[in-house]
Amino acid sequence: MSAQIVSLADVYDALTSERCYKAALPHEKAVRMILDGACGAFHPLLIECLTEIAERIPAELRPRKARRQSEM
Repeated sequence: MSAQIVSLADVYDALTSERCYKAALPHEKAVRMILDGACGAFHPLLIECLTEIAERIPAELRPRKARRQSEM
């Protein structure tokens, strides 16, 4: 289960972060892709948890992303 939690977080980060080879996807599209199974299969409990917290994720991550960008 721990590995799937980390994997889910990694998938979300990969989808919503800009890379040299792709633009960042919006939060809503990334969550929809994960819930639709476009990014692999995750334990149903993790999908349920993601659904419950999805609206709070952008606000929780905003300070961290701003800090990370200013360090570059």
